[in-house]
Amino acid sequence: MKTNRFFNFRRFCHLLSSDFRLNGKRYLLILAGGAVIIYLVTLFEMSRYSGYTTPDYIVLFYVCVLGLCLLAGNVFPEFGNKIKTGNYLLLPASALEKTLSQFLIYIVFGILSFLLIFWADAYLARWSVLQMADQQNEILIEKLHYSLVFQAMNREFVYLIISIGLFLFATRLFFRRFALIKSIILLAIMVSLFTCWMVLLSHIFYPGTSGGFNLVLPQYELSSGLNNLISFLYTIAHLIWVFSLPIAYYKLKEKQV
Repeated sequence: MKTNRFFNFRRFCHLLSSDFRLNGKRYLLILAGGAVIIYLVTLFEMSRYSGYTTPDYIVLFYVCVLGLCLLAGNVFPEFGNKIKTGNYLLLPASALEKTLSQFLIYIVFGILSFLLIFWADAYLARWSVLQMADQQNEILIEKLHYSLVFQAMNREFVYLIISIGLFLFATRLFFRRFALIKSIILLAIMVSLFTCWMVLLSHIFYPGTSGGFNLVLPQYELSSGLNNLISFLYTIAHLIWVFSLPIAYYKLKEKQV
């Protein structure tokens, strides 16, 4: 069937198995290193303050999600070496299967692993602090409950960060060496150009209220709990989700050709 040229489940499973065999140690080191870093940061933050509550967990959660976002920019590790790149492109799998395998490992599996590690480290750090402190401090350090965190956190912000991770995922294929750094620089340039464009529009449409490099962003309610700024950020995030995987797929297909 023609569909087998693009995706075959058995071939996809073989590709995942091969990837874990070749890069299993690298993935384990990333998970172990991330677990140690999150534990140490959480332990340091809990020991600094007299109390640690859900809002404190949320701030730490934001910081860790940013780190997860940077991890997404390290997809296709073989592309940092010319010989490994050639060997990877010669693997008996389609460009779609290779793109989906990296998305599954770094985005889906990465998010699930992060949630588990963050939860375990939060409880381990809490236990460590309570062992070093007086018993009266036990009531000051709340347990981590994801239900409370997800309810109170800014979901739009987290969604936008994950979307930026997808942007780094797609742009990684455009660079061979120092891909993550170059992708971040590209993102910074795009944000700067967009900001300059918005400043220019502010001077055109609001000449009396904008001066210098000031940016005028009038906000108004579109519906209950949704204003034009949040809607705009959602639109950008949705566009990243729509175009990131196709861009990565076609760029990888171009490399294979």
